Amino acid sequence: MQSETRCSPSPIRIVLLALLCAGLGVSGAAAIDVGDPAPEFLLVDLDGLQHSPSGYTPNPVLLMFFESGTSVSNALGPAVQNEVYDPYVGDGLRILGIECTGKPHEHVDHFRNQSGILFPLLLDGESVQDEYGLPTPSFVLIGGGGTVRYVSEGTGVNAYDRDRLTGAIEESLRESNETKRSTWGLIKSLYTD
Repeated sequence: MQSETRCSPSPIRIVLLALLCAGLGVSGAAAIDVGDPAPEFLLVDLDGLQHSPSGYTPNPVLLMFFESGTSVSNALGPAVQNEVYDPYVGDGLRILGIECTGKPHEHVDHFRNQSGILFPLLLDGESVQDEYGLPTPSFVLIGGGGTVRYVSEGTGVNAYDRDRLTGAIEESLRESNETKRSTWGLIKSLYTD
């Protein structure tokens, strides 16, 4: 007669299985993905102006989810300013920095001045971060038609992949400019016939 050996799952496996069955998962996935319509929001920047992604249609909009004053944001802010904003703002790209910790106006303004950022920094972005389902730092590129074109999240500065991001930006700008040209051609034809 053979003896039967049974393996008991470890306590860690039991907890992980329970979490998965409960739908909690161990690592959260973004609530949005490439191809999804971008959730709309309305936030106020440091200067009291309101911003929403749809307010920049048909231009692509890059969202930078960040926590002001952290070493990661202190490194990412100037990099995004110099490597993304400066080269592409003239082509139509818009960038919105979304501060996700509820820090006071003065703290975020100090971060802006220290990092030399010229694009709008939006306050009280915790609810937007929750809706997008992303950690900080994260980047989301919304195409001119309101569709998510790029999502990057990571730990620390690894969330920022300049080459992949600028490739997605250049593609979105090409599409945006084609849309503008075809729209302008349609408008012109209405008046020249």
